[in-house]
Amino acid sequence: MALQADAAYAEALLLYERAIKIAPWHVEAHRNHGIVLHALGQADRAVQSFARAIGLAPSYAPSHFNLGNVLRSLGDLDAALPLLEAAATDGGADALNNLALAHSDAGQLDEAEALFTRALAADPGHADAAYNRATARLLAGRYREGWPGFELRWQRRRHMAPFALATPRWDGAPTTRHLLLHAEQGLGDTIMAARFLPHIAAPHLTVVVPQTLLMLLRPLAPRANWLPLEHGIPPHDCNAALMSLPAILDLDEAGLGAPPYLHVPEHRVAQWRARLADLPGRRIGLAWAGNPGYAGDAARSIAPGLLAALSESRNASFVSLQRGDAPPFVMTDWTGELTDMSRTAALVAALDLVITVDTAIAHLAGALGRPVWLLNRFAPCWRWPLGREDNPWYATLRQFRQPAPGDWPGVIAAVRAALNGERLHRLGGDFRHININAEPRPGRHMHEPA
Repeated sequence: MALQADAAYAEALLLYERAIKIAPWHVEAHRNHGIVLHALGQADRAVQSFARAIGLAPSYAPSHFNLGNVLRSLGDLDAALPLLEAAATDGGADALNNLALAHSDAGQLDEAEALFTRALAADPGHADAAYNRATARLLAGRYREGWPGFELRWQRRRHMAPFALATPRWDGAPTTRHLLLHAEQGLGDTIMAARFLPHIAAPHLTVVVPQTLLMLLRPLAPRANWLPLEHGIPPHDCNAALMSLPAILDLDEAGLGAPPYLHVPEHRVAQWRARLADLPGRRIGLAWAGNPGYAGDAARSIAPGLLAALSESRNASFVSLQRGDAPPFVMTDWTGELTDMSRTAALVAALDLVITVDTAIAHLAGALGRPVWLLNRFAPCWRWPLGREDNPWYATLRQFRQPAPGDWPGVIAAVRAALNGERLHRLGGDFRHININAEPRPGRHMHEPA
C-alpha cells in the first residue's frame, strides 16, 4: 500500500500478487490489486480482481465502488450506474462525485450537476467535485459559470502540473512585471488556448510551450520571448497557464470562436500540394490514436483495423497523420518527415479534409481553418459540447459522436456515408451538405480556392 501511495504501481502489483498467494481470502489484497491494475491501464484484469473481492465480501461497499468506477472507464455505464448508486447511498462526497461522473458520461448533465452539488454539500472542500461540476457546465455551454471552477484543477488529487511555481498567478490586470504564460496540458490544449495570446498586452512576456510547437505558435505573440518547455522555467514575476486564459479573460461562447489563427508560409504548403497532386480524388488526412500516456486514451483512440471500411470510400486518397503507427490500409505515409508540428501543419494545410480522433491533430486542423471531422467517443469531453455537430472552438469542425459507448463501427459507418455523399468546401464554412464526389471544374487546380 505504501508503494501504491507513491504511484509505484508495478512494484505494488507484484507484492499484492504475493499477498494473494499467501492469503487468497484477503479482501483488501484483491481490491487493491484491482486498483493498481486499473492505474496501470489493465481495466479488464481489474474487473476480475474487484469481482473476486466482492465474492469474498458481498456487502463490502468499497469493492462495489471500485468495480463501478472501472466499468465506467470501460464505457459500460449500464453495469456501472447501479454499483455507483449503491455506493452513494451513504451520501459520501467521493461516492456522489463518481456517480455524477457516470451520469455525465451518459450525457445526463442536469443529474450530474445535481450530484456534484450534493457532493460539495457533503464536503465543501472536495476539489474534484467542484472541478467536475465546472466541466459539466462547460460541456453544457455555460462557459462563464464553468471557468471559475475549472481553475480548481490545480487542487485535484490526481492533477499533475508540469512544474510547481512559487510566483503569484496573474489575474488579468494590466502589469508591467515579467509575465510568464506556460503550457500545462497536452499539445491539443496548448494549440486550443494559443488563440488568446494576441489579446495579452504585456510588455514583458515569456511564453513556454513544448519544443514541437515553438515555430508554429511564435507568430501569435511575435514580441514575446518564446522558450521550450523541456528547458525548464525562466525567472519571472507572475504566471498563468494558457488554459486559464478563458477564465482570466471572462469569455462566453462568442469569445471562444476565432477565424483561422495559425498559418503556414505559402511556399511550404505549395511544396506539399505538389506532392499531393499525384494522388487521385480528395486528399484526406487520417489520425486514429492519441498519446498512449494519457489516462483516457483507450476510450478516444480507435483500433486501426476498424478504419479499413474507409478505404472503400469513393474519390478519396488517404494520407497518414499518425506518427509511429503502421497505417491500417494502403495509404500515403510521409509521417517520417513530420518532425515537429509546424511540418505537420504544412501538410494539413494542403489537404482537403482531416479525419481524426480527439487528439492534437483535430485542434491543429481547426486552428488552420481546414475542414476536420472529429471521431468522438460517447462519453463527452467538455471541449466538444453535446447536442450539436459543430462546436464553438473551430468553425470548420464537424463531430461524429459514438451513438453508444464504444460504438466505433457506428461512427465509421457514418463517416463513410458522409464521404460517399458529400463534397467538401475546402475553405471551411458549411461543408456538410455538398457532394464530395463532384469533380473540380476544368481549368482549376484542385487546391485553388473556389
